[in-house]
Amino acid sequence: MYIVSSNEMRKIDEYTIKEIGIPAIVLMEQAALKCFKIIKKKIIKQKYKKIIAICGTGNNGGDGLAICRHVYFSGITAEIILVGSINKLSECAQINYDILKKLGLEIKYYPEKIKFSKDYFDDCLVIDALFGTGIKGKFSNEIQELIKNINSSNSYIIAIDSPSGLTDNTENIPIAANLTLTIGSYKTAFFSDCGIKSTGKIKLIELNFPQSAFDNCLNENKIFVNKIEKKLLYKLLPAENSCKTRNSKITIIAGSYKYSGAAQLAIKSALKCGAGLIYALVPKSIANIIKTNIPEAIVFALDELDGVIAATENNKKIINNFLDKSDSVLLGPGLTVSEHAKNICEYIINSAKCRVVIDADGLNNLAENLEILNQNKSAKFILTPHPGEFAKLIKSEVCHIQNNRLEYLKKIRIYDNVVIVLKGKYSIIADNKNRYVNFSGNSLLAAAGTGDVLAGMLASITAKLKDDTLIETVKLSVFLHGSISDFLKFKKKKMTMYAGELIENFDDTLAELLSLNYEYIWSLIQK
Repeated sequence: MYIVSSNEMRKIDEYTIKEIGIPAIVLMEQAALKCFKIIKKKIIKQKYKKIIAICGTGNNGGDGLAICRHVYFSGITAEIILVGSINKLSECAQINYDILKKLGLEIKYYPEKIKFSKDYFDDCLVIDALFGTGIKGKFSNEIQELIKNINSSNSYIIAIDSPSGLTDNTENIPIAANLTLTIGSYKTAFFSDCGIKSTGKIKLIELNFPQSAFDNCLNENKIFVNKIEKKLLYKLLPAENSCKTRNSKITIIAGSYKYSGAAQLAIKSALKCGAGLIYALVPKSIANIIKTNIPEAIVFALDELDGVIAATENNKKIINNFLDKSDSVLLGPGLTVSEHAKNICEYIINSAKCRVVIDADGLNNLAENLEILNQNKSAKFILTPHPGEFAKLIKSEVCHIQNNRLEYLKKIRIYDNVVIVLKGKYSIIADNKNRYVNFSGNSLLAAAGTGDVLAGMLASITAKLKDDTLIETVKLSVFLHGSISDFLKFKKKKMTMYAGELIENFDDTLAELLSLNYEYIWSLIQK
């Protein structure tokens, strides 16, 4: 399942029409009928003052006009507003316009013949088929006023394909939809800060585009939806003949006097996800705290300086001993930033021979020396920055990154032994070939410590599934992390959450996922 830019989608459309021979009007009819079925359910479920379809003159408007025909034949009355000149109707939009006129349906025209009061759209269901992805440049004053009136109303807005105005031109304020019915593929613009605010819920309307259209119109570095294979979930269950030493051994180097909680969350998370043995290497000042709170972990106290792990030869000798026997390593949660911590991080990266998760202060200590990751080909590295940490890695600003997260991931060099997880709403997983957008998860994850829990999950799952590719185990971990929050929000009806609840609900979420049909799981994620 691909995620494409608006330009790529146009190429896919064109290829399907010209090379395969499926007429544009056929594709439009498929899309309109599928959109109508969803809209009809919404109309039946909720009573609205009226249904208003805002249609432009391009193919997005053609989709809207075709939807209006299906609405009419179902016995529902809709107000149709055409925005723009009749003389500028696209070929397919013209066909659907002519049909509506022959059926005797009234069509109102904006801005020539209709003006809107401030409460015009209140209590209505508004179908946005104004521009979709087909707009460039700055909106006219009339369009800006129209969108402002719609957005300021208490209407329920359904955007067809894409909220109108959601483009690279940040001068335009897009339609703020409650539901987006995106046609053919998800669009890259949806996953920026502006896109997240504008799309509301997103539902994919799949059309019969041939695989050859995607093969011919997309470049080698593709963007996919993160859909995991259910068989991977079963691999998380312990084998009947397993034991703690076979079940994965993980070394966690984390914590400081100031931040012992981050280390504890990561350790507990790794244990809950099925680690056989956890070696926790922490500063002396917090070793007894970890031992007391997490008796299942094997804790080693490291020399420290001002509450931070010191870069002593004794510490390096202890660390190296555990690196040699580990299936994975977690480096960073609560470590703090210092010259000693940086020295320790670089030592571990140079010495490891397994999968290494680098999180939080592990990343902050390495921000000026990411090239070191390419020097050790015996190890594989998973970087887990949040936007602030990622901004340091690429020397940019968070606001710029959040406006185009998929594009900004191209600005960091991803070596063939590295996978990056850019955390946030729709976390993005990337290797040196492709990018994957994760749909599980919700706003409950906006709480302190949830990143530490993810780091522990990654260390545990990538160790347990060491025979599977690194990218697949990372995708699974991120999917599960988000799914637990979905389980808490939608199954347990939680309104708030603390990070520890992700750990506590891992078992129940896994059991729930294993019991469900995968397509049903996917429908829940498109919440």
